[in-house]
Amino acid sequence: DLFNAHIISYEKFANNLSIINDPNLVVRIGGKYHNWNVASALIASASVYHKQLPLEIVEQLQKKIYI
Repeated sequence: DLFNAHIISYEKFANNLSIINDPNLVVRIGGKYHNWNVASALIASASVYHKQLPLEIVEQLQKKIYI
């Protein structure tokens, strides 16, 4: 519910790209919630290589962020 209450519209995003620098930014990808550091790696891998990052890499990124 908290995520849905704060969804950012395309218009808001397009008019304020600095939103990606917000440390509270959370992105939902495939039903899972990630901070921008993890989400950006997932998006880059899918966009550039058309492949998902291995789960082990995602877990390493998550640990690196939270420790």
